[in-house]
Amino acid sequence: MSVRKRGSSWVAHWTNSEGKRCQQTFRLKSDADSCERQQRDFAKKGIPSTQKPNKQTVEVVYESWILSKRNLKPKTVIGYQSLWKTVVGPRWGNVRLTHVLLSDVKFWTANCETSTGKKIGSSRIVQGYTVLTNVLDHAVDQGLLIDNPARGNPGSRKNFLPKKTSSDSRNILNREELKLLANNCGGAKDLVLLLGTVGLRFNEAAALKGADLDFDRGIIRIARTFSDINGHIIEQSPKNGKVREVPIPDSLRQNLLSRKIASGSEGYLWTSANGAPLRYSNFRTRVWKPALIASGIEKPFTIHDLRHTSASWLVQHGCKIALLAKMLGHSDASFTLRCYTHLFDDDMEALSLLINRADSA
Repeated sequence: MSVRKRGSSWVAHWTNSEGKRCQQTFRLKSDADSCERQQRDFAKKGIPSTQKPNKQTVEVVYESWILSKRNLKPKTVIGYQSLWKTVVGPRWGNVRLTHVLLSDVKFWTANCETSTGKKIGSSRIVQGYTVLTNVLDHAVDQGLLIDNPARGNPGSRKNFLPKKTSSDSRNILNREELKLLANNCGGAKDLVLLLGTVGLRFNEAAALKGADLDFDRGIIRIARTFSDINGHIIEQSPKNGKVREVPIPDSLRQNLLSRKIASGSEGYLWTSANGAPLRYSNFRTRVWKPALIASGIEKPFTIHDLRHTSASWLVQHGCKIALLAKMLGHSDASFTLRCYTHLFDDDMEALSLLINRADSA
């Protein structure tokens, strides 16, 4: 078995499990190497050429893979299905498993478009690539592939996947801006202040009930979140599946106590005008956007940016990363550090002083 150059192409040669000499031509040496390695593994496992799944398409494996995800939250599954329909499926659905080449995957991630020709953002490309690699991993688990051709060499993904938007560009409000914005949100003033103070996700705050407020201990229990599934609001466990606790800010203690008394133990603290669960899209359109205009905030600022505002304030006041991660509901503190590492850029002078003090001690 070998890979040889022929003109401007590369030819993979191998002997299959039946003793027959075979070959296949590729434009890139890396693809020829991958083919030769795969066929060598087929021969070692004694897989006859008549049984090789060379006619199986990626879409067939995707259908099997998505069925295996029924244990995940419905919103997660819907997200995978959306990525397949708009990003992955149009390019890879009809491609045979054995025809998936790393060179084609690299070209796809660099020139990814929807089925209508619309350019896809870097974050969604990375998500689409993740779906493709997971589907191909599933093919490996089923014995349809020896290895995953989309993964390439260990550590090589960072060389061809587009970079996500840096967190440095996130917008942060100062205290006066937050108060002004909250005042212009009418009856949702305390909700906006809560989001900007303890960094809850909107759907976590919207799903809070009176029983989640423990004023004796001074904590808020984050036990559920809302998900909008095909137009229906349902309760689910928090994002990482774990219940967590955050402090009740002294500045909001009386407001939250009043809401608990009004809603009762099982009532939601915030609801729509007709008493229904608070829907993110409606809040953004009817409350958030008018409040931004009324507050004169011209920079793009999302509801989720309130979470980053809270984290930024806490970092600036010396909050430890592990504690911040616990409050935000991040299962991995290193993820929190990656998200907010830019906030430590201004600490170089203070760090220099500490180093000099330690060095002279």
